[in-house]
Amino acid sequence: MHPIDEKGIYPDTKDFLESIKIPVITEWWNLIYIEQGTVGFMYGDTTMILNTGDALFVKPFISHNLFLINEDKSFIYYMLSFNVSSTLMDTIAGKKHKLLSYMKKYLMKSFNEIINSLSDPAYKNYPSKRTNIFLKRSIIKPTAQMCWQQYICQYLELIIIELARKSPETATVGLQKTYDVKRLTADVINFLEANIYKKTTISEICKNFSYSRSRLSELFKVDCGYSIMEYYNLLKISEAKKLISENLTFTQIAEMLCFSSEQYFSRVLRNALH
Repeated sequence: MHPIDEKGIYPDTKDFLESIKIPVITEWWNLIYIEQGTVGFMYGDTTMILNTGDALFVKPFISHNLFLINEDKSFIYYMLSFNVSSTLMDTIAGKKHKLLSYMKKYLMKSFNEIINSLSDPAYKNYPSKRTNIFLKRSIIKPTAQMCWQQYICQYLELIIIELARKSPETATVGLQKTYDVKRLTADVINFLEANIYKKTTISEICKNFSYSRSRLSELFKVDCGYSIMEYYNLLKISEAKKLISENLTFTQIAEMLCFSSEQYFSRVLRNALH
C-alpha cells in the first residue's frame, strides 16, 4: 500500500458547491469518510446517501461525485487517496460502511500523522471545508516522526481488514491470519512506545507476547520492514530529536533513553541521520 503523492484543498464556496456536482475519475483508490452531515454520492451508475460516520472506498477509474441533499445544510468529510494492489479491496469497494469507534480512531490517527508530518495540512486549518488529503507534493516537516508513512498505511490496512472480515465474500481463515499479524505488529509497536524511556530486550518483548524470538522477529520484520530492535532504536532516535530541540545534552539524553553510553547514542544517532 502506498499513499498518493499530491495534496489539494477545495474551499467551501459557491464554486466548490458547483465543482462537486461534476463526476471525477482517478487512477487511485479513495476513502471517503463523512464526519458530519448528510450528502448524496454517485458511484458509477449507483446513487446512495451517506450519513455521519459512513465510509466508502472508491475503486480506481470509477466515476464518482458528492452532491448536496439540502443546500442549506453544511457537511464535513475527509478523503484519503492511496494505491493498493489486493483482491481484498474488491470485497469492500463501492459499499457504504459504518465505521465503528475504534475504526474511526485508526482513521483519525492517520490524519494526525499527516498533520504532524506535512507542512500546512489543509484540514487542520480549515475544518469546515472540503479537504482532499494527499501526500507527496507537500513538504515534509523536519520534525516529522520516522516511519510516519508506514503508520498511515498500517492504520488504513487495519480498517480495510476489519471491514473485509465483516463481508460475507471474504474467506475467514486466510483473512484472520492476516489480521492477527497486523494486530500483533501494532501491539508490539505500542509496547515499544510505552517503553521508550526504558531498556527493553528482545527476550522481554517476546515473553510479553508469548512468542518465540525467531517467530516474533520474523512476523514483525515481514509486516513492518524492520527488525524489532531496529524499530525500537528508530523510536528512541525520533524521541531524542525532540529532546535535542529542548537543549538537553547528549549525556542527559543517552541516560534518559537508556542507551549504554553517550558514545553509543552518538553513533546510533549519526547512523540514523546518514
